[in-house]
Amino acid sequence: MGITVGLAMMQLEALMRRPEATYRVQLNPAWENTLKVIKGDKLVAQWVAKKYLPWELRIADVDGDGLPEIAIGVVRKTKYTPVVHRCLFIYRFDGKEIRKKWLGSSMGRPLLEFDFGPAEAKGAPLFTLEHTLDHRVALSRWHWMGFGFRKQKFERVFSHASGLRVHGKTLIIDADSQRITIPLEETQ
Repeated sequence: MGITVGLAMMQLEALMRRPEATYRVQLNPAWENTLKVIKGDKLVAQWVAKKYLPWELRIADVDGDGLPEIAIGVVRKTKYTPVVHRCLFIYRFDGKEIRKKWLGSSMGRPLLEFDFGPAEAKGAPLFTLEHTLDHRVALSRWHWMGFGFRKQKFERVFSHASGLRVHGKTLIIDADSQRITIPLEETQ
């Protein structure tokens, strides 16, 4: 089974609120340094090479420290998966520099989409859609565990699924020809 490499061909933008300021975080696959952090009209930091083929941007307090991280979906080969596939990279931003926090080779199964829920004591829960071995799509919940994510007990499997997004306290996906909403408390 090959991977379809869908890239965000337009600029994605999100706000990142930190104690010292609010920043605009921009991701644009056409730029050489595809990730930019901007305060007002001033470029503060930039990183993430174009070769990583970014396709998604999210801001979330991944580790529960009260400060947001930058999550980027990229497409690349990795040491442990030497074929082109979708990966999740997490970056820290300290107000001046972007630094690597976690560069995930895999979520255990081929990653399709991701989003984060609202922050909890252990950090914002990560939700993913992944291909299963039997060619279906699994919806999974993950939590940060110090270095990387650990899959939680919650999982639902569909014949087809896409459009994963968290809206408030609700998880929304388009699965098996219908829109499905799941209250986040049902995923714990």
